[in-house]
Amino acid sequence: MTSKIVETTLSADLVGGGTFAVGYPAGFSKGSFVGSLKHKLATGSGNVFPSPAYFTLTFGATSVTVNWTSVSPTLPAGTKVLLELDMPGKNSAEVKVPISPIPGNMVRSGLFAINLGAPATADADGYCASQSVAQNASAILNGALVSSGVGVSDVARNIVAGWTTNAVLTFTFKDEHGNTVVEKSAGGSATFTGKKACKRLISVSSDTAITGLTVGTGNVFGLPVYVPSVAAVIAELEDGYNIKPPARVFLPWELEQTELLAPTAEDLVCPVDGFIDTSRAAIQGAVTTGGDLTIEVNTVAVTGLSHTVANSATKGTRYEDRPTAPRSSTTAVAKGDRITVTPASAFDTAGSINGALEIEVTGLQGTFVGGSTAKPTATTGDVRGTYAPRSTPDGTISYELLVRLDDADFYGQAQFAG
Repeated sequence: MTSKIVETTLSADLVGGGTFAVGYPAGFSKGSFVGSLKHKLATGSGNVFPSPAYFTLTFGATSVTVNWTSVSPTLPAGTKVLLELDMPGKNSAEVKVPISPIPGNMVRSGLFAINLGAPATADADGYCASQSVAQNASAILNGALVSSGVGVSDVARNIVAGWTTNAVLTFTFKDEHGNTVVEKSAGGSATFTGKKACKRLISVSSDTAITGLTVGTGNVFGLPVYVPSVAAVIAELEDGYNIKPPARVFLPWELEQTELLAPTAEDLVCPVDGFIDTSRAAIQGAVTTGGDLTIEVNTVAVTGLSHTVANSATKGTRYEDRPTAPRSSTTAVAKGDRITVTPASAFDTAGSINGALEIEVTGLQGTFVGGSTAKPTATTGDVRGTYAPRSTPDGTISYELLVRLDDADFYGQAQFAG
């Protein structure tokens, strides 16, 4: 990886939850660093604080803001600070280039296939068959997936559990790389769906006496390396077929004359996760009295997205509009959401309109969660990321993700081990 160093001196105490900003190195900007996680902050006295455990970065137009986490130590005013800004991709000096070094504003990025295998059907009591557990005691690992006192999963996958009486359960296990991981359930609950991927379950304990405890496997699978976001996923395969939606989906609609004049909204079902980007319309039948068309998601209007149809609009008249703020909250859609194209009551006498909504797709058919960038605890997400397929694993369906990685050797933050 390539990095750039920015040096500054703190003008005020940097306390937990505090911030400070520094300018970019000469010749570099926001685009040079976005997408990387392995930044570091060092002090003149030799202390080194890695991101994101101790800080996160907000990249602005002309400067980068260091967001010191609430649990980080106070750095007094006058402290000399060295901020190491990591750049995504491999250093060109690390790779042979056949003709000449690549330009400074380019980095190498690799394409990798992550084979998740053909996981077996989830086994809800595969680790612990129904049993009672005393307060502050450990459960007996006695399920069908237990071998020599250890619960062994076919692939790294999340833990599920259920019991009676609200309690906090602690699960200690190994990830697929052999690292110890500790995960806890939330207080005030009697069920648990884990977010971290377990390969070998070592122990389960409860802070309260409980009965009917079962512990087993879920259908959320761990990734072997750090994958930052769904944007890095190029293809999503089931049994070798790419099922990932295209980058853009077009949702057609039609307001016939009876619907336009009534008026009656055209109802659509959103097929993907994403954002409404553009609406386009064309007059199919000449309009006598015009009016407005608005777009709603689950009955909430998309801010700034509408069409104003003039009186006497002729066949073939075309309209195009975009939301006031692209990718804002009112433009967000999820698979299954209700989208409506609603005509105002002004339309009268005659007319019909056709159109289509352009949706920017941000999701997969399955559910992807990028590697957690929060400081690892017993309740944070998986440090490398997880994937839950759209179909139900049964031991016969194979799953694979084709991903673009800037650093295939990065396994995410250190696991929380208690």
